[in-house]
Amino acid sequence: MLPQLKMHVKQNNNYSVHTTKDGRQIHVFDNAIDYKGKLYFYRFLKSLSYKCVNYDLGLPTGDREPKLRSDITPQIEKDLKFFDSVSSAECSALIKSYSIKHMYVNLGIPTDYNEIHTDVGGSLLPPNNFMTLLYYVNPEWDLNWGGETIFYSESLDEVEFISSFIPGRIIIFDQAIPHSARTQAIGANKYRFTLACKLNRV
Repeated sequence: MLPQLKMHVKQNNNYSVHTTKDGRQIHVFDNAIDYKGKLYFYRFLKSLSYKCVNYDLGLPTGDREPKLRSDITPQIEKDLKFFDSVSSAECSALIKSYSIKHMYVNLGIPTDYNEIHTDVGGSLLPPNNFMTLLYYVNPEWDLNWGGETIFYSESLDEVEFISSFIPGRIIIFDQAIPHSARTQAIGANKYRFTLACKLNRV
């Protein structure tokens, strides 16, 4: 099992690419935002207004509970200057291959029920044409608090990859990959913020 897993992983210290069995990619970038930037984005995004309008879409799993979300308008995006702060050359190069369709911030709380879902309906789209950028906003996070992002196989019979909630981590992944957020622990006593950006290949 381990040798087969290594065939699907390309990495260096701050960047790794995980390719699923059906050829879809999960790019993981660490230390792409410096600590000053992490604090700035956390304070900025924490101050936004949030509404219960977010749903886990893409899989027909029955009734869904809305969760807290704040949409990033073009003006907020301009003030935020998130992409100007990305220091990873690999991340910047990948982003340039895509256009931004929509941005918003998820606000997770310990009582959230997070379903497995995709960010697009269905899995017939060509691999890696439609990607989601996910940024872990909290500047501090204890791994015991949970909050990981779990990616599943297309058939939902096994886990393909788990990303720990590492402060400042950026993940860019194919929107057709089923995934879910592990709810944070009650003892965390903190909100879990993630910035999500939907990207289309140029």
